[in-house]
Amino acid sequence: MKKSTLFLILGIAALFTLQNLRRPRVDLETLSPLIVHGADNTFADLSARSEWVLVDFWAPWCGPCARLKPELSALAPLYENKIDFLAMNVDETQATAGFFGISGIPALVLLRNGVEVDRWTGFAPKNVLQHWLDGHVRES
Repeated sequence: MKKSTLFLILGIAALFTLQNLRRPRVDLETLSPLIVHGADNTFADLSARSEWVLVDFWAPWCGPCARLKPELSALAPLYENKIDFLAMNVDETQATAGFFGISGIPALVLLRNGVEVDRWTGFAPKNVLQHWLDGHVRES
């Protein structure tokens, strides 16, 4: 094998290793206890517990999802008794994600009485999400 090919392979391997070291990890233990983790077989019951439900479609390998988790954890107490927060790992809840047509994550789906009102795809800081939620909840 030529030296240039070997260096190329080693460089690519180093790049992938560095990307995995930098990727934020989702630590479910440090998130707000107000965020309930759902499954395909519990989604209907969990989403019907409140008039307003914010469903967070995410995956543990998704960097923007990991960045969004602390923002949602900070938001959940502000909407206690008004909006239920539900987290759905798309790797484990493919039927629910498919039902909502989730093609990019993180994706937030806002439900009112079980009907989709709006959705947000991608990362956003707490204050932006709060403004987005307030616009919907205040209208009711």
